[in-house]
Amino acid sequence: MITSAQRREICRKAGQVRAQAFTSAYQKAARAAQPSALSAAAGRKSFAAACKRYGLDGAMEHLAKHRRAHPSKLERIVLAWLDAHNYAYEREVRVAGIYVDFLISGTRIVVEADGDRWHTLDPLHGQDRASRDLIHGMALTTAGYTLIRLEESAIKDGSAFIQLEEQL
Repeated sequence: MITSAQRREICRKAGQVRAQAFTSAYQKAARAAQPSALSAAAGRKSFAAACKRYGLDGAMEHLAKHRRAHPSKLERIVLAWLDAHNYAYEREVRVAGIYVDFLISGTRIVVEADGDRWHTLDPLHGQDRASRDLIHGMALTTAGYTLIRLEESAIKDGSAFIQLEEQL
């Protein structure tokens, strides 16, 4: 007969085994196995709930706060480069009514890190991101800002930073 103390110990050990298996590699594989449509639908549902709770402006600020705390892989590469070259910047700030990835402090220069998944014609995300990017770019230019768009391939191969050095 198993005592309650023995049962707790068995459950504790089983929990430790499960926790050890729950690595970042496991999480990455689980996300990769999840269909993109499911992820996009969950994102839309979450944003709709935030809009209902906070209103559109509040939801946008809530999303920006989340993105400040959790930059994308590409944004982390750009962050490291800007930090290494001692550029002061603000992240996920509202400029001309648009939240931008980076605003170089003391300038009117905006830097956007464009991942291939989010900045192409992607029916999962409901709109043509290229035309949305064009509209945002025109709004920023009209407001007197210089927009530097860094594509994923250029960020990954390092050529984006030559472009940044020339314009900063």
